[in-house]
Amino acid sequence: MKTIVVTVHGTGDPNANPQLVKWWQSGSAFLEHFIQGLSLSGWMATVEPFVWSGRNSEHDRRAAGRTLASHIQALEISGLPYHLVGHSHGGSVIEEALIFAITRMKLEPNGLKSVTTVGTPFIESRPKLFSANRLAAALLKPYWLTALLLTFSSLLVGLAQSGNHFKSVFYSYSTVFLGVPPSIVVQVLAVFFVLTMALFSPRYIYFAVTERWRLSGNEVHRIQMATACLRQHLWHRDDEAISGLSAAAKLRLRIFSDSKASTIARALTPFAGLLAFIFFLSAGMISLPGVATSLSLPIDWSSTAQSLVLLGCNWTFHVLGINPENVNEESSVAVVSALASLGWAFLLVAAMLQLIALLFRFALDLPIRYTIFRPLDRLISLRVKRNAFGEDTATDKAVGLGHKPPYIEEAHPALPDEISRILTERVNAGSAATMAKIRSTLGAALYSPDEIDIIGSVQSELTWSELIHTSYFDCPEFVAHLVDGVRALGAMSSGASRGGGGPCSAGQSLRTSPRQGME
Repeated sequence: MKTIVVTVHGTGDPNANPQLVKWWQSGSAFLEHFIQGLSLSGWMATVEPFVWSGRNSEHDRRAAGRTLASHIQALEISGLPYHLVGHSHGGSVIEEALIFAITRMKLEPNGLKSVTTVGTPFIESRPKLFSANRLAAALLKPYWLTALLLTFSSLLVGLAQSGNHFKSVFYSYSTVFLGVPPSIVVQVLAVFFVLTMALFSPRYIYFAVTERWRLSGNEVHRIQMATACLRQHLWHRDDEAISGLSAAAKLRLRIFSDSKASTIARALTPFAGLLAFIFFLSAGMISLPGVATSLSLPIDWSSTAQSLVLLGCNWTFHVLGINPENVNEESSVAVVSALASLGWAFLLVAAMLQLIALLFRFALDLPIRYTIFRPLDRLISLRVKRNAFGEDTATDKAVGLGHKPPYIEEAHPALPDEISRILTERVNAGSAATMAKIRSTLGAALYSPDEIDIIGSVQSELTWSELIHTSYFDCPEFVAHLVDGVRALGAMSSGASRGGGGPCSAGQSLRTSPRQGME
């Protein structure tokens, strides 16, 4: 029997090098073994890789899932059985495709024989129905911000027209800066506002109305009934993506928490003093020749010193655009006065900073730490967490992470101990070899008389082969385990009654769970 194998790569894994065949592409060692294993069950497999952007972006994963859902629909229409295999967030794309196909497209995946995810960090999310972030994201869309500004501008114009000084103030400004009278400005604003709303409002309203924040209990039940007996979620306890994102969910960075306002004020004091010195020096250099001439002071300078001072004065005059022959005129007096005033101002600032440093040191460091620095730490931690999860949608937020979808209750334990041991040993050997090369590179840089691109050299040694997350498909034992699982799932699905009863009817009492990926 002919069957289709749809492979979905993970984050950052689209192949940019046509000479390098990756696990998900036809001709790879993994797929050759996979096809051979399926042939033992009487299936003639054809590989259809599904390529998406591979960006660490929840928006991209959801968009890719919907595209894959359309492909699944085409496979259902063709009547061919098919298997889905995804690695890393490729598994998230597959899950989004199943959610969209089953709940939105009302598709019955009768041709689906197995769903396999490898090292997929399934993100559990919850809707942000009333969050300030979602409200701000909606209001600060470029078109909404433009519309709000235009409305505000139109109101200001209307208020100005009702005032006594409209003609004398607003008319002059609009004519000078825009070259048109105010009535034309108001008309242009109104037309632009209407066009902006007409072009962009329907799209926003569509997403607001069609957005689904939570899978209903019936939808969860349908997904479970259709896919429960077809799943194998394979994962390693030391998988870097799953464990790393689990740590990111609990991330609390401390960047500013130990900062002290007194230290900052004390650090700024020398800069204020230096500026005061520069302004005093500039004022003195400009005023010195004029004062000496007006008072007829007998200055006993050596010719060298006098030449240096005059050279400095002339250079200062040139920078400030002052004619040296008119140093006694009012323009130079104003410049000297201004420079001296700035010097006194910065001298006062330096004194105030020093006073603030003392005051903060004994009284205000602790409250400022908790009102300013700790919130900054939390803000940065939240930003880092969002980047790690690829959380770039305004509709929901990540609240947890697991090795299987949050609404799937069936147990999917970690890989067997024997396979885990083999994977760990292979990765440890690869990481040890990489670290040895890095140390050798650093040692060569220490004794080399020439410049060495250390960063470039170190990057060339990092092949990612020392990560369990990227080495599953290089392990024959794991591949054999995966193929055996797919064959077992395929045999089970062929004999199951997926409309009710049978293996796929497990999980009928699922609770309503937060959705994972409908935007």
